[in-house]
Amino acid sequence: MGRASDAPAEFHLSTEFTLLLALAFMTSLAGLLASAAAGSGVAFGGLALIGLLIALADTLKHVVEMIQDGPWRYGTVSEFLALGLTLSALLTAVTAGAVWWSGHGGRASA
Repeated sequence: MGRASDAPAEFHLSTEFTLLLALAFMTSLAGLLASAAAGSGVAFGGLALIGLLIALADTLKHVVEMIQDGPWRYGTVSEFLALGLTLSALLTAVTAGAVWWSGHGGRASA
């Protein structure tokens, strides 16, 4: 069972570099959310891409561990949280992608 503090070592990253990556991601996400709130269609495309990538990464990382025999990490709670992350990322990808694909960019049509 891995701990959260094991994640940087698993990917051969230092803790400091991992924190910088997390800061860069959160800054980018905040910018995309602000741009989407202002009606930028490109921001919706970016949110769709982020949602898709998070869902894919979470699925590839955790499904293999979850299907093995025995409880996974902390049991049902961990499985529920991992599934919730994947589903919320997919929901973000689908809804943001639908807005981006329709070309409305979040603005109401007159």
